[in-house]
Amino acid sequence: VTFVATDTLGNSGPNPYNLTFDTTPPTITTVSPVAISSTTASVTISFSKAMNPATAIAANFTFLDAASNPIAITVAPSSVSSAVTIAPSKAAAQPAVPVPPPPSWPPNETCTLTVGAGETDEAGNFVVQDGVQNVVTIVIGS
Repeated sequence: VTFVATDTLGNSGPNPYNLTFDTTPPTITTVSPVAISSTTASVTISFSKAMNPATAIAANFTFLDAASNPIAITVAPSSVSSAVTIAPSKAAAQPAVPVPPPPSWPPNETCTLTVGAGETDEAGNFVVQDGVQNVVTIVIGS
């Protein structure tokens, strides 16, 4: 958007002002690592743009085990503004039917991590666009 500022007497500045608006949604650029050995490990998701640290909360991510049971996670902005760190905790997750949690991860369990609609960049652009969510596969216990 280009405009010229004018005061109440009709005087305008010599140069027009340009305003630009960031409407480009962030995308996932890397997930590291894609295989972790235990529940004490964490996964870092890097985005194409600086992310809003206030949206780096567990409610904006879904982590499911191979049987689609939710896995409890902690989420925190990374020291790099364009990344989020996610740490799963299998022992804290409870499936729909209560059963004792397994003592450890099954070998090579394939889990899915979904970045939900609430995750935004610093300009307020949502990661999820047109209802398409970003899903990545993580292998735990490898």
